Amino acid sequence: MENNNYSELVNKLKKHIADLITLFERTKEENNHLFNENQKLIEINKKKDEEIKKIQDKLETYKLSNAFLITSEGNDISEQRHDAKIKINRIVKEIDQCLALLNK
Repeated sequence: MENNNYSELVNKLKKHIADLITLFERTKEENNHLFNENQKLIEINKKKDEEIKKIQDKLETYKLSNAFLITSEGNDISEQRHDAKIKINRIVKEIDQCLALLNK
C-alpha cells in the first residue's frame, strides 16, 4: 500500500517535471523569437536614424540655399536659385571629398 503511494508520488513528480520542461522549452523559443525580433527592430531603427540624418543634411542644404538667395544680388530669382544650388552642390561635393579622404 505504501509502495503504491510512493509510486503515485513519483508519477506526479515526473508529470510536473515534464510540464516544467515543456514550459521551459516554450519560454526559451519565445525568448529566441523576441531576441531576433529585437535585433530586426534595432537594425530598422539604425536605418531610420541614417535616413533622418540624410534628410536633416538636405534640410540644412536647403536652408543654406535660401540664405544665399536672400543675400545674393540680382533681379532674376530663378537665376539666383540656380546659381545658389550650383554653389551649394559644389560645396557639398568638396565636403564629401574631404570626408572620404579623412576616412581613408
